[in-house]
Amino acid sequence: MGISIILMSILYPCQGEIAKVKLVSLDTHNISIKDSDQQNTSITVTEWGKAENGQSVNLFTLTNAKGLVAKITNYGAIITELRVPDRRGKLDDVVLGFDTLEAYKQVNRYSYFGAIVGRVANRIANGKFTLDGKEYTLATNAGLHHLHGGKKGFDQVVWQAEPITSPTGATLKLTYLSVDGEEGYPGNLTVTVTYTLTNNNEFKMEMTATTDKPTPVNLTNHSYWNLAGHASGSILGHQLLINADKYTPNNAQKIPTGEIKLVQNTPYDFTQPKLINDGIKQLEGDKPSYDINYALNGKPGQIKLAAKVDERFSGRVMEVYTTKPGMQLYTGYLQNLKTQGKGGVNYQGYAGLCLETQYFPNSVNQPNFPSTILRPGQIYRHTTTHKFYTKQDNLQSILDKNTQVEKIARNFKFTEGPLWHPNGFLLLSDIPANTIYQWQPNQKLQIFRHPSGNANGNTFDLQGHLITAEHSNRRVSRTEKNGKLAALVSHYQGKRLNSPNDLVVKSDGSIYFTDPPYGIKPQQKELGFYGVYRLTSDGKLTLLAKDFVRPNGIAFSPDETKLYVNDSEIGHIRVFDVNSDGLLKNSRIFAQQKYPGKEGVPDGIKVDIKGNVYSTGPGGVWVFSAAGNLLGIIEVPEVPANLAWGDNDYKTLYITARNSLYRIRLKNPGVRPGKSFALRSW
Repeated sequence: MGISIILMSILYPCQGEIAKVKLVSLDTHNISIKDSDQQNTSITVTEWGKAENGQSVNLFTLTNAKGLVAKITNYGAIITELRVPDRRGKLDDVVLGFDTLEAYKQVNRYSYFGAIVGRVANRIANGKFTLDGKEYTLATNAGLHHLHGGKKGFDQVVWQAEPITSPTGATLKLTYLSVDGEEGYPGNLTVTVTYTLTNNNEFKMEMTATTDKPTPVNLTNHSYWNLAGHASGSILGHQLLINADKYTPNNAQKIPTGEIKLVQNTPYDFTQPKLINDGIKQLEGDKPSYDINYALNGKPGQIKLAAKVDERFSGRVMEVYTTKPGMQLYTGYLQNLKTQGKGGVNYQGYAGLCLETQYFPNSVNQPNFPSTILRPGQIYRHTTTHKFYTKQDNLQSILDKNTQVEKIARNFKFTEGPLWHPNGFLLLSDIPANTIYQWQPNQKLQIFRHPSGNANGNTFDLQGHLITAEHSNRRVSRTEKNGKLAALVSHYQGKRLNSPNDLVVKSDGSIYFTDPPYGIKPQQKELGFYGVYRLTSDGKLTLLAKDFVRPNGIAFSPDETKLYVNDSEIGHIRVFDVNSDGLLKNSRIFAQQKYPGKEGVPDGIKVDIKGNVYSTGPGGVWVFSAAGNLLGIIEVPEVPANLAWGDNDYKTLYITARNSLYRIRLKNPGVRPGKSFALRSW
């Protein structure tokens, strides 16, 4: 057993201060520190391995009074973990990293995950600079250039650690002496990095340095952030704002040219919040990525907003404040990592973004850039604060707290076209299985129709007949009372329809349906467009719109004055005004449904009696108010395809999603299909 020692130290107050008591528990394997005023604020220390030179390396766990957790190692001053809550209060780790010290040793020779980099972060052209008339040659590790401190920068050394707690949070102070000549730099440089996890849910980094000879200094932290969680995949769906009107253009070797240009009308303009994916699509080249320095607005040396990152699904928001004049945006493109990330995750592609607050790159060789030179008697100071909070959604207006999506059936091939029958069962299409199934609570799944014409969408007409969009038969059909099928429409102006997809019936009995090409091969197309149609009860077919790329889900507002149509390819919902004669006018975009990096597109769509619009999309069911404001996203474990209201009160939303069927209880009932038809038995 380890020997446990309890130490009590009294911190004697200065005038006007109150004495604080710090409790320290120490054993041979673990150290924990708690502040007596903040019993939930703590630091624990564990052994974590040894550096290449045999020095012991520790892992420090900082916990603030609100339960946020940061893990930091004194090897490279690396932030290995930072757990912050989402809008539901669930903690998740928002920095990419690795489970072991050995993994960091392997990967961080070129990727710098979570580390403090220096003595000078970013690039120095040709590994040379002249200071006070003397030329210095540095270690080069990026072709001909010096990058992030050289071959063995601050990211690969062991720092002296001092854990501290206080009423404001948990703090870890790290100190390193970079000796004269290290990596070619002049002067003995004493560096301190103080990490504080505050009780206000801020992660604060304070860096200082002093020297005995003039030397350039430019420190930063190189954490890769993903606010959806380190294992969630891509950051392309994150919304980013950068408080900078200007940037420093690079040459082909990523060395700044010395110019400072406006970001306006360039891919580098994030002065208004923008999806990272929308910016990357403006960049050139294969696997394009940001690796560019911004000249931040505000005065150097004064704390100012540098960036704001917003992640829609978790609701997490991170604001970055800094005293430095610049910030490097690096999205990278991770590939061929030989080491798995935390929990066995394979980081690939745009898995994280770096926001590296700094002086401008190669400042030591650019006289018009802010100077990085530190002289004896001066103190280098750099503060960067990451502030975390969440944006709450408005799903409480439609969903009781803690209500969850429930999987109720599985092992399908691809589910679509759900439809609740008033006699107490659900119909759903399995397109590849060429089958319509009948699902009923506590009953064995039954085949309702096989073959089904690769049925997709289903609805009822006013008489209670089943109306089906048949993919492979390229028609809209009706199931008669005797169970036989009648083709309602299969051609437009003598040419076969593409592949009717989804449909809705208006109170006058007319059927509105979409006709994308999903169910046919390219050579089978006869029409030169993908339309939205209206079929009246007397059999008249009218083309209402043909400017869609992939029209899909379709639904009326409760009063039938508006028609919503999803365009799966474009990624938005369009809305039309409906004339008294049933024709459409005033087409416009109702809402965008884009989240790069998450599977799913606008597909099925339904409306509740209050006019809220429910559309399947990336990550789940997106719920919009009648005005088009996003209320929130009901997350679904599989990619959802379509929706149906059901149960006796029509307050259960049934969701078809890939191989499964889900449901969730909601507050508002949905609009019933064929809402005036009388119940009947099949």
